[in-house]
Amino acid sequence: MTITAGKMINQLLRYVGLRLVRHQSADRLRKDMRGITNNPIEASYRAGLREFIIEIPLSACRRGSLAFPLIQGAGDPFIETLLAYMRGTCKSYDDSPLQIFFEHWKPANAAEALCLNPEEVCDELCNLPPIVLFPWWNQTPKEIMHAQKIYCASECRQFGIPECDINSDSFRRLHYKRLIDIYNKIKIHGFKGINQNGHDITGEMLIHGENIRFVLRGGQHRTSVLAAIGYHNIPLRVRLIVRREDYRFWPYVRDGLFTTDQALFVFDRVFSGKQPQCFSKYIS
Repeated sequence: MTITAGKMINQLLRYVGLRLVRHQSADRLRKDMRGITNNPIEASYRAGLREFIIEIPLSACRRGSLAFPLIQGAGDPFIETLLAYMRGTCKSYDDSPLQIFFEHWKPANAAEALCLNPEEVCDELCNLPPIVLFPWWNQTPKEIMHAQKIYCASECRQFGIPECDINSDSFRRLHYKRLIDIYNKIKIHGFKGINQNGHDITGEMLIHGENIRFVLRGGQHRTSVLAAIGYHNIPLRVRLIVRREDYRFWPYVRDGLFTTDQALFVFDRVFSGKQPQCFSKYIS
């Protein structure tokens, strides 16, 4: 019986507790449902356990803990910066809506980043830096901060600047450079949509009754550009489905980081796309 090179290598590696794994293409890990259905629920069943791609309206998309709807006129600082740049009224980060936003929005900890009252949450949320961690996520705060560090390092290398913290002025300026760079590339080459490398726009699907919204995860700058130049729909790879009715089973609720009331408050505010009352404390 002939033994393939792969099997022979695996037999040798098994002695030291390792295994050779065949690389899977992005298409094997995701299913493009466009052209089959645009109904997110149907798409989730058809895709099974795989992530799936559907065409979604930008009006149903939300950005981050402040839950800006990703459409023109909703106050999103990334989109407003691009619109000002296109009008010629914004020449640099220093005179951009993005700079005004970051100058005023400075939450002190994770509780404030989610617009929860620090006096009413557990100590751990108050002791964590101002990272976004939604109650339905399964990563630990340490894993989230580590992923942020890797992301920051990658962005800094790409633009040739010294590595810096995600909340630093240097990195905030990098957001502006990234926006303008992607805007100019899309203006010249167009939007490529999905690709074989799996560098899609990604997000989470939130379900409340028969209504659905999406929280953007990857592709924040691309989505901002598309909204600014007039797109109404985007292809989104759904990586997680979150049902409001399951709130008692969300990992951070089970772990005691959020009470059920706090978890539902975060979900409902993000779902509605309304900026919280505490936001006015930072933006006049």
